[in-house]
This record gives sequence, structure tokens and C-alpha cells, in this order.
Amino acid sequence: YAIGAGTKGKAPFIVDSLFGKQVVYDDVQIDDASLTKVAEQTGGAYFRAQDAQSLEDIYQKIDALEKTEITQPVYLEYNDDFDFYLLPALGLLLLEIVLLGTRLRKIP
Repeated sequence: YAIGAGTKGKAPFIVDSLFGKQVVYDDVQIDDASLTKVAEQTGGAYFRAQDAQSLEDIYQKIDALEKTEITQPVYLEYNDDFDFYLLPALGLLLLEIVLLGTRLRKIP
């Protein structure tokens, strides 16, 4: 499905300028013929949305047209990375045990 979104004629665009953000009105050119052709070649339909409400209506129409349930298998891959942290942690624990018998022991 193809949706041409936008108003006909001039539409406001926000642009950055030397004086900050400004609203500039420019002509909207939506190629309805090409979008219709693409939609027909792919077995869909072309819709034109000029405001938010019409876009919502189009989504509801497309939802009513498409009743195919899409199922997709989900695969999860788990990587155990604990060995990268286990050996340094055991090394630090052994270092603490060794240093407890020296002058570097803990002060209460």
C-alpha cells in the first residue's frame, strides 16, 4: 500500500536560519501517479492523506483489507560472559587474602 501524506498547495516547513527557527511555506509536490502505479504493481492500493484524521482512517481501511495473520518464529541466543569477570574477581579475592597477612591489612 502507498500513502501520499501532505496537503495540496503550500505547506509550512520549519527551517534553521540566522535568526533561529522560522516557518517557511513551500509548495508540496506529491507524485500521485507514480504512487498509484507502484501500489497497483505490488497488488495494493494508493491512498491520499491530507490530515491526521484521514491518515488514521486510511490505517483502519488497510487494517480491514489485511486479514493475513503473520507468524514468525523467535530465536533467542544467550552468550555467557561470566568467565571474563570470574577470573579477575578470583584474582582480586586471592590478592586480598594474601595482603591480609602483611602490613596492608584492614584497619577496623
